[in-house]
Amino acid sequence: MVDALLAHARVARSPASVDGAVRAARSLCERDAYEHSGTLVRALRSGADTLIRRPGIALPLAEEAVSVARGLGGPPLIVSLATLSRVLRAAGRVADADAAEAEAESLS
Repeated sequence: MVDALLAHARVARSPASVDGAVRAARSLCERDAYEHSGTLVRALRSGADTLIRRPGIALPLAEEAVSVARGLGGPPLIVSLATLSRVLRAAGRVADADAAEAEAESLS
């Protein structure tokens, strides 16, 4: 279900569509965080990428993706940091983007 909502959000590029996908992922995560934390991270990251042209909306999603992914470590964290870097760059926060990118590279 989350994948279908994310696919729709990518096509629609609307905050409401992204919100629906993230809400569905949060609901799954609330039921079983161990099983669905990765789904939440992916929904947040995908939402941030989808809304990157609206960095004010995308940034909190990317930041939360990193926050949740820190608990998972490995590839989810690395990819989330890369997403955060792109969103920060889109927001004109180059130094912060460079720092997120450097952290991602240090984990690779």
